[in-house]
Amino acid sequence: MLKIEQGLHILHGQQREGLGLPVDPTTAAVQHTEPIARVNFVASHSPAAEAGICEEDLIVEFGSVNASNIRSLQDIATVVRHSQDRSLSVVVRRHDKTVRLSLTPHVWTGRGLLGFNIIPVETVER
Repeated sequence: MLKIEQGLHILHGQQREGLGLPVDPTTAAVQHTEPIARVNFVASHSPAAEAGICEEDLIVEFGSVNASNIRSLQDIATVVRHSQDRSLSVVVRRHDKTVRLSLTPHVWTGRGLLGFNIIPVETVER
């Protein structure tokens, strides 16, 4: 029953958030716009690729991590470790549009739980 309940929460949350669709910042819960990292590699058939994350996406929010609370990329790694096999909301800026995606960190044929590489915001051209 607990798994069913969690699945329903995820499903309804995704429906409310319009996953994979452009987010209208005036009506959605996206409160942060400063990027915290840039995606510079996405492995084929990885959890990140399945979620629709693309190279050059600017990550604005990764689960609970955003520009107002990030100390280092290790914060994102911590969220990933605690979210294995559970859906995370990831907000990216792509070509001047904000997109909300659902990413589920899980074991796959490649390395890690995500299958992408990110670089710190300091190296992102603003």
